Amino acid sequence: MVTSGQLQKSRISKVIWVCVIGGSILALTIPSLLINYGMDGDTWRGVIAARALLHTGHYVPSRLPGNPLFEYLLIVPTVLDGHVLTNLFILVCYALCLAAFYLVVRDRANWSILLIMFAFTPILLVNASQTMDYLPGLAFLLWSYFSAKRRYYVWAYVLTGLAIGIRLPNALFIIPLCAFLLLEGERLRKVIPLTILGVSIGLVWYVPIFARFGLQAFQFPTHSYTGFSYVLFAGYNLLNVFGLIATIGLTILLTISARSIVQRSWQDLSDRDSSFVAEVCAVFVFFLIFARHADESAYLVPAIPFFYLLLLRWLDRTKLVVAAILIVSFAFVSIELKGGESGHRSLAFKPSLGVVMKDYRDRRELEALREGVASFRAADKAVVLHGYGPVLGYENDRLKLVRLNTISPNLSEDEISDRSFIYRLQDRAVFFVSGMSEKNVKTLQREGYAMFCFSDSAPSLCLHTYGYDPYAIGIRKLNILHNNSFYRKAKN
Repeated sequence: MVTSGQLQKSRISKVIWVCVIGGSILALTIPSLLINYGMDGDTWRGVIAARALLHTGHYVPSRLPGNPLFEYLLIVPTVLDGHVLTNLFILVCYALCLAAFYLVVRDRANWSILLIMFAFTPILLVNASQTMDYLPGLAFLLWSYFSAKRRYYVWAYVLTGLAIGIRLPNALFIIPLCAFLLLEGERLRKVIPLTILGVSIGLVWYVPIFARFGLQAFQFPTHSYTGFSYVLFAGYNLLNVFGLIATIGLTILLTISARSIVQRSWQDLSDRDSSFVAEVCAVFVFFLIFARHADESAYLVPAIPFFYLLLLRWLDRTKLVVAAILIVSFAFVSIELKGGESGHRSLAFKPSLGVVMKDYRDRRELEALREGVASFRAADKAVVLHGYGPVLGYENDRLKLVRLNTISPNLSEDEISDRSFIYRLQDRAVFFVSGMSEKNVKTLQREGYAMFCFSDSAPSLCLHTYGYDPYAIGIRKLNILHNNSFYRKAKN
């Protein structure tokens, strides 16, 4: 018989664990959260779209096909403050993800290991501290799955619809959700109306985008990498979901458990286990869309909790602990495979900071760069290609936003990257453009501009988007990396 004293100790123990986990998450996210919106240019674009909607009353998506519901939700924190509140909003969404995941796994064996592994998954921690749409969308998906398991089917589809409004690829979750209901014994005459309800709730947010851009808004964007180059690019981003060390470790664990995994999976399929089928479907559909357009490792974020639920079925306690240690380690240490320099990469194999530590360092470096652009002294009339989109100049009082024709009326607008974000120094004719074609570069060279490009990001953009090597046509390198950066040398 459990005594009241034992119950009290159990409650105290749970509170201590919640405080330890919560405190650790805050320690790993708050330092980066306080710096800026994030390293991904899309974190800044979402805020810009939200503020434009607030000021003009017209919604223009930050990029196609758009993230309408997310950008509507950003209006409130952007009105009250800048990056701190928008990042805190995402952190709250992460807490909602953890709560839903806990409710899904709490009745399963070894659930505590899985919860800790999920809570400290490095790619999730990085996204929990930046103004990006992945975790708000994931929160809706996880609460949808929990609702379905509790047989709150209308809520499950409504929540999936809201996830679609956050991010269109979340519509793929309709497939595992329908599979779950059908295996639970629900008839098609019930599943079909629920599916229509969820899809309708999701797509209604995209009506303004469709009205403005038509079907073009829903086309897969063309990719700058093709063939084997795309395979390498996608493989690199796939490895960066968990890191090289953890990926190899997970592969080994799954390989040595392959026989029992096959047996358990066959048994689950024979038993028509609705949760198993839904979890497999969720991993498969989100991996499939990542394979089709592997621009970001974070595109696989929606698959991660469902992959973990499969690991809980397949691995024993010891192997789960090993998997958790390997995955969490990627926050602190890593092996970097990308060598060479931007635009001319080569294979490397060198120790590196883990993604959480690297994100903090890179965001500090970014702020130093945003401040340091004012120290540019290499020419009085120049254009600098930087490859950072709106990140370099937005909310940066050292630069001011100008129109493209301020540089030259002879430039082709269609061959300019992020042409809405052209900046110049406050006191000189030094312009900062994310990227442009070789034709535009040569036009500016003929007009007497000195041409420069940042040593990182810009060369890759020139090479893979516009098909030319910037250094081969007379563009000078402007080093921005760490101690060799031009702005640090200007201070010395």
